[in-house]
Amino acid sequence: MTDANPIPAGPHELTPEALTSMLRESGVLREANVTAFDTEILGEGQGFLGVIARMCLELDRPEDGAPASLIGKFPTLVDQNRGMAETLGFYEREIRFYRDLAHTVSIRKPRHYYSELDFNPALEKTERTERVLNRVPGWVARRLLPLMARLAGRSKRRYMLLMEDLSPARPGDQVTGCRRDVAEVIVRNLAVMHASWWESPKLDELKWITKINFAAPFMHRFLVREMPEFLETFGEKFPVLNTLTPWLREHGVELANRLAEPPLTFLHGDYRLDNMCLTGDGGDVEVTVFDWQTIVFGRGAFDLAYFLGGNIPVGEVVGAEPNLVRAYHQALVDAGVRDYDFDRCFADYEMAKLFMLYRMMAAHTELIDLGEARGKLLVDAWMERLIAVVPQDWERLLS
Repeated sequence: MTDANPIPAGPHELTPEALTSMLRESGVLREANVTAFDTEILGEGQGFLGVIARMCLELDRPEDGAPASLIGKFPTLVDQNRGMAETLGFYEREIRFYRDLAHTVSIRKPRHYYSELDFNPALEKTERTERVLNRVPGWVARRLLPLMARLAGRSKRRYMLLMEDLSPARPGDQVTGCRRDVAEVIVRNLAVMHASWWESPKLDELKWITKINFAAPFMHRFLVREMPEFLETFGEKFPVLNTLTPWLREHGVELANRLAEPPLTFLHGDYRLDNMCLTGDGGDVEVTVFDWQTIVFGRGAFDLAYFLGGNIPVGEVVGAEPNLVRAYHQALVDAGVRDYDFDRCFADYEMAKLFMLYRMMAAHTELIDLGEARGKLLVDAWMERLIAVVPQDWERLLS
Protein backbone atom coordinates (compact mmCIF):
# COMPACT_ATOMS: atom_id res chain seq x y z
CA MET A 1 0.00 0.00 0.00
CA THR A 2 1.07 3.56 -0.67
CA ASP A 3 -0.17 6.97 0.40
CA ALA A 4 -1.25 7.55 -3.21
CA ASN A 5 -3.40 4.41 -3.29
CA PRO A 6 -4.28 2.53 -0.08
CA ILE A 7 -5.39 -0.59 -1.98
CA PRO A 8 -2.63 -3.25 -1.93
CA ALA A 9 -1.15 -3.99 -5.37
CA GLY A 10 -0.40 -7.56 -4.31
CA PRO A 11 0.04 -9.79 -1.25
CA HIS A 12 3.49 -8.28 -0.68
CA GLU A 13 1.84 -5.00 0.32
CA LEU A 14 -0.43 -6.56 2.93
CA THR A 15 0.44 -6.44 6.64
CA PRO A 16 -1.07 -8.31 9.61
CA GLU A 17 -2.53 -5.03 10.82
CA ALA A 18 -4.16 -4.33 7.45
CA LEU A 19 -5.61 -7.84 7.24
CA THR A 20 -6.98 -7.51 10.77
CA SER A 21 -8.66 -4.23 9.89
CA MET A 22 -10.18 -5.62 6.68
CA LEU A 23 -11.49 -8.80 8.28
CA ARG A 24 -12.81 -6.86 11.25
CA GLU A 25 -14.66 -4.44 8.98
CA SER A 26 -16.40 -7.27 7.11
CA GLY A 27 -17.25 -9.16 10.31
CA VAL A 28 -15.03 -12.16 9.54
CA LEU A 29 -13.08 -11.43 12.74
CA ARG A 30 -14.68 -10.04 15.88
CA GLU A 31 -11.98 -10.00 18.55
CA ALA A 32 -8.93 -11.86 17.24
CA ASN A 33 -6.04 -10.07 15.53
CA VAL A 34 -3.84 -11.35 12.71
CA THR A 35 -0.31 -11.38 14.08
CA ALA A 36 1.43 -12.93 11.05
CA PHE A 37 0.70 -14.80 7.82
CA ASP A 38 2.53 -16.97 5.30
CA THR A 39 1.88 -16.46 1.59
CA GLU A 40 1.85 -19.10 -1.15
CA ILE A 41 1.29 -18.13 -4.79
CA LEU A 42 -1.11 -20.53 -6.52
CA GLY A 43 -2.19 -21.50 -10.01
CA GLU A 44 0.82 -21.39 -12.35
CA GLY A 45 -0.58 -21.80 -15.83
CA GLN A 46 -4.16 -21.39 -14.57
CA GLY A 47 -4.59 -17.84 -13.31
CA PHE A 48 -3.74 -16.08 -16.57
CA LEU A 49 -5.41 -12.85 -15.49
CA GLY A 50 -4.60 -12.67 -11.80
CA VAL A 51 -2.16 -13.29 -8.98
CA ILE A 52 -3.79 -15.77 -6.62
CA ALA A 53 -2.28 -16.23 -3.16
CA ARG A 54 -3.14 -18.42 -0.18
CA MET A 55 -2.49 -16.66 3.12
CA CYS A 56 -2.24 -18.86 6.22
CA LEU A 57 -3.11 -16.73 9.21
CA GLU A 58 -1.73 -16.67 12.73
CA LEU A 59 -4.17 -15.19 15.26
CA ASP A 60 -3.46 -13.93 18.75
CA ARG A 61 -6.41 -15.89 20.15
CA PRO A 62 -8.82 -18.60 19.02
CA GLU A 63 -12.16 -17.42 17.64
CA ASP A 64 -15.10 -19.49 16.45
CA GLY A 65 -15.59 -19.17 12.72
CA ALA A 66 -12.30 -17.39 12.10
CA PRO A 67 -10.57 -18.72 8.97
CA ALA A 68 -7.19 -20.40 9.33
CA SER A 69 -6.38 -19.28 5.79
CA LEU A 70 -7.87 -17.26 2.96
CA ILE A 71 -7.35 -16.60 -0.73
CA GLY A 72 -6.27 -13.21 -2.02
CA LYS A 73 -6.72 -12.26 -5.66
CA PHE A 74 -4.94 -9.35 -7.36
CA PRO A 75 -4.37 -8.26 -10.99
CA THR A 76 -1.72 -10.18 -12.89
CA LEU A 77 1.81 -8.82 -13.15
CA VAL A 78 1.90 -9.69 -16.86
CA ASP A 79 1.14 -6.37 -18.58
CA GLN A 80 -0.25 -8.06 -21.68
CA ASN A 81 -2.82 -10.05 -19.70
CA ARG A 82 -3.49 -7.23 -17.26
CA GLY A 83 -4.30 -4.98 -20.18
CA MET A 84 -6.89 -7.33 -21.64
CA ALA A 85 -8.55 -7.86 -18.25
CA GLU A 86 -8.57 -4.13 -17.56
CA THR A 87 -9.91 -3.29 -21.02
CA LEU A 88 -12.80 -5.74 -20.62
CA GLY A 89 -13.51 -4.85 -16.97
CA PHE A 90 -12.83 -8.33 -15.60
CA TYR A 91 -11.41 -7.31 -12.22
CA GLU A 92 -14.19 -4.89 -11.37
CA ARG A 93 -16.92 -7.27 -12.54
CA GLU A 94 -15.70 -10.05 -10.29
CA ILE A 95 -15.63 -7.84 -7.20
CA ARG A 96 -19.06 -6.42 -8.00
CA PHE A 97 -20.33 -9.96 -8.52
CA TYR A 98 -19.24 -10.98 -5.03
CA ARG A 99 -20.57 -7.79 -3.47
CA ASP A 100 -23.90 -7.50 -5.29
CA LEU A 101 -24.90 -10.72 -7.04
CA ALA A 102 -23.33 -13.76 -5.40
CA HIS A 103 -26.28 -14.23 -3.05
CA THR A 104 -28.63 -14.43 -6.05
CA VAL A 105 -26.69 -17.12 -7.95
CA SER A 106 -27.82 -20.65 -7.11
CA ILE A 107 -24.46 -22.40 -7.17
CA ARG A 108 -21.73 -22.98 -4.60
CA LYS A 109 -19.11 -20.24 -4.61
CA PRO A 110 -16.40 -19.10 -2.15
CA ARG A 111 -17.45 -16.83 0.67
CA HIS A 112 -16.54 -13.20 0.10
CA TYR A 113 -14.45 -11.80 2.98
CA TYR A 114 -13.38 -8.38 1.77
CA SER A 115 -12.68 -6.43 -1.41
CA GLU A 116 -11.50 -3.04 -2.57
CA LEU A 117 -11.29 -1.50 -6.03
CA ASP A 118 -10.80 1.66 -8.01
CA PHE A 119 -14.06 2.01 -9.95
CA ASN A 120 -13.85 2.49 -13.70
CA PRO A 121 -16.66 4.83 -14.88
CA ALA A 122 -16.41 3.38 -18.40
CA LEU A 123 -17.87 0.09 -17.17
CA GLU A 124 -21.27 1.74 -16.84
CA LYS A 125 -21.06 3.02 -20.45
CA THR A 126 -20.61 -0.24 -22.32
CA GLU A 127 -23.26 0.60 -24.92
CA ARG A 128 -21.37 3.71 -26.02
CA THR A 129 -18.06 1.85 -26.04
CA GLU A 130 -19.60 -0.89 -28.16
CA ARG A 131 -20.95 1.57 -30.73
CA VAL A 132 -17.52 3.16 -31.10
CA LEU A 133 -15.68 -0.16 -31.43
CA ASN A 134 -18.10 -1.56 -34.00
CA ARG A 135 -17.34 1.36 -36.33
CA VAL A 136 -13.60 0.63 -36.34
CA PRO A 137 -12.31 -0.67 -39.74
CA GLY A 138 -10.79 -4.13 -39.90
CA TRP A 139 -7.19 -3.05 -40.49
CA VAL A 140 -7.44 -0.75 -37.47
CA ALA A 141 -9.05 -3.42 -35.27
CA ARG A 142 -6.01 -5.66 -35.46
CA ARG A 143 -3.78 -2.86 -34.20
CA LEU A 144 -6.23 -1.12 -31.89
CA LEU A 145 -7.14 -3.95 -29.53
CA PRO A 146 -3.54 -4.89 -28.64
CA LEU A 147 -2.75 -1.18 -28.29
CA MET A 148 -5.72 -0.68 -25.97
CA ALA A 149 -4.60 -3.68 -23.94
CA ARG A 150 -1.02 -2.40 -23.68
CA LEU A 151 -2.20 1.01 -22.53
CA ALA A 152 -4.65 -0.51 -20.05
CA GLY A 153 -1.85 -2.75 -18.78
CA ARG A 154 -0.23 0.38 -17.39
CA SER A 155 -3.37 1.33 -15.48
CA LYS A 156 -2.89 2.59 -11.95
CA ARG A 157 -6.23 1.18 -10.83
CA ARG A 158 -6.02 -1.43 -8.10
CA TYR A 159 -8.25 -4.35 -7.22
CA MET A 160 -8.12 -6.76 -4.30
CA LEU A 161 -10.43 -9.63 -3.41
CA LEU A 162 -10.19 -11.72 -0.22
CA MET A 163 -12.30 -14.86 -0.12
CA GLU A 164 -12.72 -18.29 1.40
CA ASP A 165 -9.94 -20.85 1.00
CA LEU A 166 -11.68 -23.96 -0.34
CA SER A 167 -8.95 -26.42 0.69
CA PRO A 168 -8.89 -29.33 1.39
CA ALA A 169 -11.29 -29.61 -1.57
CA ARG A 170 -9.25 -30.63 -4.59
CA PRO A 171 -8.87 -28.14 -7.43
CA GLY A 172 -10.24 -29.16 -10.80
CA ASP A 173 -7.76 -29.76 -13.60
CA GLN A 174 -8.95 -29.07 -17.13
CA VAL A 175 -5.88 -30.64 -18.72
CA THR A 176 -6.62 -33.95 -17.00
CA GLY A 177 -10.38 -33.57 -17.38
CA CYS A 178 -13.12 -35.42 -15.50
CA ARG A 179 -15.32 -38.48 -15.88
CA ARG A 180 -18.83 -38.27 -17.26
CA ASP A 181 -20.49 -38.98 -13.87
CA VAL A 182 -18.72 -35.97 -12.37
CA ALA A 183 -19.57 -33.96 -15.48
CA GLU A 184 -23.25 -34.74 -15.03
CA VAL A 185 -23.25 -33.23 -11.54
CA ILE A 186 -21.42 -30.15 -12.85
CA VAL A 187 -23.90 -29.55 -15.69
CA ARG A 188 -26.90 -30.07 -13.40
CA ASN A 189 -25.50 -27.45 -11.03
CA LEU A 190 -25.04 -25.14 -14.00
CA ALA A 191 -28.66 -25.59 -15.03
CA VAL A 192 -29.92 -24.66 -11.55
CA MET A 193 -27.86 -21.45 -11.71
CA HIS A 194 -29.17 -20.63 -15.19
CA ALA A 195 -32.76 -21.34 -14.15
CA SER A 196 -32.57 -18.87 -11.28
CA TRP A 197 -31.88 -16.02 -13.76
CA TRP A 198 -33.80 -17.36 -16.77
CA GLU A 199 -35.38 -14.43 -18.65
CA SER A 200 -35.18 -12.32 -15.49
CA PRO A 201 -36.13 -8.63 -15.89
CA LYS A 202 -33.17 -7.84 -13.63
CA LEU A 203 -30.82 -8.60 -16.53
CA ASP A 204 -31.64 -5.24 -18.10
CA GLU A 205 -30.80 -3.38 -14.88
CA LEU A 206 -27.17 -4.51 -14.68
CA LYS A 207 -25.54 -2.13 -17.13
CA TRP A 208 -22.03 -3.14 -16.03
CA ILE A 209 -22.51 -6.65 -17.44
CA THR A 210 -22.56 -7.07 -21.21
CA LYS A 211 -24.19 -9.63 -23.48
CA ILE A 212 -22.10 -12.38 -24.99
CA ASN A 213 -22.07 -10.60 -28.36
CA PHE A 214 -20.46 -7.42 -26.99
CA ALA A 215 -18.69 -5.61 -29.85
CA ALA A 216 -19.04 -8.74 -32.01
CA PRO A 217 -18.33 -7.00 -35.37
CA PHE A 218 -15.18 -5.41 -33.92
CA MET A 219 -13.93 -8.70 -32.46
CA HIS A 220 -14.75 -10.49 -35.72
CA ARG A 221 -12.61 -8.09 -37.74
CA PHE A 222 -9.80 -8.74 -35.28
CA LEU A 223 -10.16 -12.54 -35.34
CA VAL A 224 -10.40 -12.74 -39.14
CA ARG A 225 -6.85 -11.40 -39.29
CA GLU A 226 -5.72 -14.28 -37.04
CA MET A 227 -7.36 -17.09 -39.01
CA PRO A 228 -4.39 -17.89 -41.27
CA GLU A 229 -2.11 -18.41 -38.26
CA PHE A 230 -4.81 -20.48 -36.56
CA LEU A 231 -5.06 -22.75 -39.59
CA GLU A 232 -1.30 -23.00 -39.86
CA THR A 233 -1.16 -24.20 -36.25
CA PHE A 234 -4.09 -26.63 -36.25
CA GLY A 235 -5.19 -27.24 -39.86
CA GLU A 236 -2.96 -30.24 -40.50
CA LYS A 237 -3.87 -31.98 -37.22
CA PHE A 238 -7.58 -31.22 -37.57
CA PRO A 239 -8.43 -31.20 -41.31
CA VAL A 240 -12.07 -30.25 -40.68
CA LEU A 241 -10.82 -26.76 -39.81
CA ASN A 242 -9.81 -26.15 -43.42
CA THR A 243 -13.51 -26.20 -44.34
CA LEU A 244 -15.00 -24.96 -41.10
CA THR A 245 -12.79 -21.91 -40.57
CA PRO A 246 -13.96 -20.17 -43.78
CA TRP A 247 -17.55 -20.81 -42.67
CA LEU A 248 -16.79 -19.24 -39.28
CA ARG A 249 -15.33 -16.28 -41.11
CA GLU A 250 -18.70 -15.76 -42.77
CA HIS A 251 -20.92 -16.52 -39.77
CA GLY A 252 -18.96 -15.70 -36.60
CA VAL A 253 -20.91 -12.52 -35.85
CA GLU A 254 -24.21 -14.26 -36.52
CA LEU A 255 -23.30 -17.02 -34.05
CA ALA A 256 -22.53 -14.41 -31.40
CA ASN A 257 -25.80 -12.59 -32.05
CA ARG A 258 -27.86 -15.79 -31.94
CA LEU A 259 -26.42 -16.64 -28.53
CA ALA A 260 -27.35 -13.15 -27.33
CA GLU A 261 -31.03 -13.60 -28.24
CA PRO A 262 -33.71 -14.73 -25.73
CA PRO A 263 -34.03 -16.82 -23.73
CA LEU A 264 -31.25 -15.06 -21.83
CA THR A 265 -29.72 -15.89 -18.48
CA PHE A 266 -26.71 -15.13 -16.33
CA LEU A 267 -23.53 -16.88 -17.59
CA HIS A 268 -20.33 -17.63 -15.74
CA GLY A 269 -18.44 -17.21 -19.01
CA ASP A 270 -15.44 -19.36 -18.05
CA TYR A 271 -17.14 -22.50 -16.72
CA ARG A 272 -14.34 -25.06 -16.64
CA LEU A 273 -12.56 -27.35 -14.22
CA ASP A 274 -9.70 -24.94 -13.53
CA ASN A 275 -12.30 -22.63 -11.96
CA MET A 276 -13.79 -25.28 -9.67
CA CYS A 277 -12.98 -27.15 -6.47
CA LEU A 278 -14.43 -30.61 -5.88
CA THR A 279 -15.22 -32.60 -2.76
CA GLY A 280 -16.15 -36.28 -2.99
CA ASP A 281 -16.35 -38.17 -6.27
CA GLY A 282 -18.64 -39.61 -8.88
CA GLY A 283 -22.30 -38.75 -8.65
CA ASP A 284 -21.84 -37.56 -5.06
CA VAL A 285 -19.27 -34.90 -5.88
CA GLU A 286 -19.84 -31.38 -4.56
CA VAL A 287 -18.62 -28.55 -6.75
CA THR A 288 -17.71 -24.97 -5.81
CA VAL A 289 -17.23 -22.50 -8.66
CA PHE A 290 -14.93 -19.48 -8.52
CA ASP A 291 -13.36 -16.95 -10.92
CA TRP A 292 -16.38 -14.79 -11.81
CA GLN A 293 -14.45 -12.25 -13.89
CA THR A 294 -16.04 -13.04 -17.24
CA ILE A 295 -19.74 -12.95 -16.35
CA VAL A 296 -22.03 -12.08 -19.27
CA PHE A 297 -25.65 -12.52 -20.33
CA GLY A 298 -26.61 -14.94 -23.07
CA ARG A 299 -28.12 -18.33 -23.81
CA GLY A 300 -27.27 -20.91 -21.18
CA ALA A 301 -26.00 -23.30 -23.84
CA PHE A 302 -22.81 -21.24 -24.07
CA ASP A 303 -21.67 -22.21 -20.55
CA LEU A 304 -22.73 -25.79 -21.29
CA ALA A 305 -20.68 -25.97 -24.49
CA TYR A 306 -17.76 -24.27 -22.79
CA PHE A 307 -17.66 -27.07 -20.23
CA LEU A 308 -18.59 -30.15 -22.27
CA GLY A 309 -16.48 -29.05 -25.22
CA GLY A 310 -13.25 -28.73 -23.29
CA ASN A 311 -13.22 -30.53 -19.95
CA ILE A 312 -13.95 -34.19 -20.61
CA PRO A 313 -11.46 -36.52 -22.34
CA VAL A 314 -12.51 -37.52 -25.83
CA GLY A 315 -13.03 -41.16 -24.86
CA GLU A 316 -15.45 -40.09 -22.13
CA VAL A 317 -17.51 -37.44 -23.88
CA VAL A 318 -18.07 -39.04 -27.30
CA GLY A 319 -21.28 -41.03 -27.01
CA ALA A 320 -22.19 -39.53 -23.62
CA GLU A 321 -22.70 -36.01 -24.97
CA PRO A 322 -26.46 -36.24 -25.74
CA ASN A 323 -27.18 -37.66 -22.28
CA LEU A 324 -25.20 -34.88 -20.60
CA VAL A 325 -27.08 -32.23 -22.54
CA ARG A 326 -30.32 -33.99 -21.60
CA ALA A 327 -29.30 -33.96 -17.93
CA TYR A 328 -28.74 -30.21 -18.18
CA HIS A 329 -32.10 -29.68 -19.87
CA GLN A 330 -33.97 -31.83 -17.37
CA ALA A 331 -32.43 -29.87 -14.51
CA LEU A 332 -33.65 -26.66 -16.16
CA VAL A 333 -37.16 -28.07 -16.36
CA ASP A 334 -37.03 -29.34 -12.77
CA ALA A 335 -36.02 -25.82 -11.67
CA GLY A 336 -39.04 -24.27 -13.38
CA VAL A 337 -37.91 -23.33 -16.91
CA ARG A 338 -40.75 -23.62 -19.42
CA ASP A 339 -41.17 -23.19 -23.19
CA TYR A 340 -37.65 -24.44 -23.91
CA ASP A 341 -37.74 -27.98 -25.24
CA PHE A 342 -34.84 -30.37 -25.55
CA ASP A 343 -34.50 -30.02 -29.32
CA ARG A 344 -34.08 -26.26 -29.01
CA CYS A 345 -31.64 -26.72 -26.15
CA PHE A 346 -29.52 -29.15 -28.15
CA ALA A 347 -29.53 -26.90 -31.22
CA ASP A 348 -28.36 -23.98 -29.06
CA TYR A 349 -25.64 -26.23 -27.63
CA GLU A 350 -24.43 -27.24 -31.11
CA MET A 351 -24.34 -23.59 -32.14
CA ALA A 352 -22.43 -22.68 -28.96
CA LYS A 353 -19.74 -25.28 -29.72
CA LEU A 354 -19.10 -23.62 -33.07
CA PHE A 355 -18.89 -20.26 -31.34
CA MET A 356 -16.41 -21.72 -28.86
CA LEU A 357 -14.21 -22.91 -31.72
CA TYR A 358 -14.46 -19.45 -33.28
CA ARG A 359 -13.36 -17.87 -30.00
CA MET A 360 -10.44 -20.28 -29.62
CA MET A 361 -8.71 -18.30 -32.35
CA ALA A 362 -8.06 -15.58 -29.77
CA ALA A 363 -5.79 -17.98 -27.87
CA HIS A 364 -3.15 -17.48 -30.58
CA THR A 365 -3.19 -13.70 -30.63
CA GLU A 366 -1.04 -11.26 -28.73
CA LEU A 367 -3.96 -10.41 -26.45
CA ILE A 368 -3.03 -12.96 -23.80
CA ASP A 369 0.12 -14.74 -22.69
CA LEU A 370 -0.75 -18.36 -21.88
CA GLY A 371 2.69 -19.16 -20.53
CA GLU A 372 5.16 -21.73 -21.77
CA ALA A 373 4.13 -25.02 -20.18
CA ARG A 374 0.63 -25.70 -18.92
CA GLY A 375 -1.00 -23.03 -21.06
CA LYS A 376 0.00 -24.84 -24.25
CA LEU A 377 -1.13 -28.21 -22.85
CA LEU A 378 -4.45 -26.64 -21.97
CA VAL A 379 -5.08 -25.19 -25.43
CA ASP A 380 -4.04 -28.43 -27.14
CA ALA A 381 -6.35 -30.53 -24.94
CA TRP A 382 -9.19 -28.06 -25.42
CA MET A 383 -8.86 -28.11 -29.20
CA GLU A 384 -8.73 -31.90 -29.37
CA ARG A 385 -11.86 -32.27 -27.25
CA LEU A 386 -13.79 -29.54 -29.02
CA ILE A 387 -13.00 -30.89 -32.48
CA ALA A 388 -14.18 -34.35 -31.36
CA VAL A 389 -17.68 -33.04 -30.65
CA VAL A 390 -17.99 -30.18 -33.16
CA PRO A 391 -21.13 -30.54 -35.34
CA GLN A 392 -20.44 -32.03 -38.75
CA ASP A 393 -23.48 -30.45 -40.42
CA TRP A 394 -22.87 -26.93 -39.17
CA GLU A 395 -24.51 -25.25 -42.15
CA ARG A 396 -28.01 -26.22 -40.99
CA LEU A 397 -27.69 -24.60 -37.56
CA LEU A 398 -28.21 -21.05 -38.76
CA SER A 399 -30.91 -21.90 -41.30
